[in-house]
Amino acid sequence: MIKLHQGFTVIEAMITVAIIAIITSFAAPSFSSVVAKKRLETSARELAATLNLARSQAISLRKQVAVKFGSGTNHLSELYWTSKHSDINLINVKDDTDNSDVVFNQLGIPQQRTKMVPNKNYDSSLPTDLNQNPPLNPPQVQAIVPLKFELCHSKIKESRIVSITLNGTIENISSGVCS
Repeated sequence: MIKLHQGFTVIEAMITVAIIAIITSFAAPSFSSVVAKKRLETSARELAATLNLARSQAISLRKQVAVKFGSGTNHLSELYWTSKHSDINLINVKDDTDNSDVVFNQLGIPQQRTKMVPNKNYDSSLPTDLNQNPPLNPPQVQAIVPLKFELCHSKIKESRIVSITLNGTIENISSGVCS
């Protein structure tokens, strides 16, 4: 009498599991990269949404509304934003980005922001007089800071830059490499 096998042997099952484990080990790193990119995209969109909300509230309430970068309790005239993910940070390393508050006036227009940057024309061999108007040979000068906010994902070293136009609308969210 001939006996037909009714199922898999233990060795066949172990080989199948091993092949699945090998294929999964190749897919896992690329999957984690996809998840990291989605988190970065989501954070950039949440920042853009917070900025849009502040602009809308400023227009509808007819008063200044500020967006502050950090933790806090949102109020009608003060909104807070911070990344929900510890590996995504708002960075401030270039002269054209700054993490200072954004204040929208009652028309929804963001106030111009400035910061002190190194003076490219500074000469340490020349005298400096900061009391003179304009200052003579200052080591730092005040520069206008564009309304750009760079989010960096520390693990994949990618960034998203949220840019606001001068009238307060979101201009774009662009991709880049962390600075």
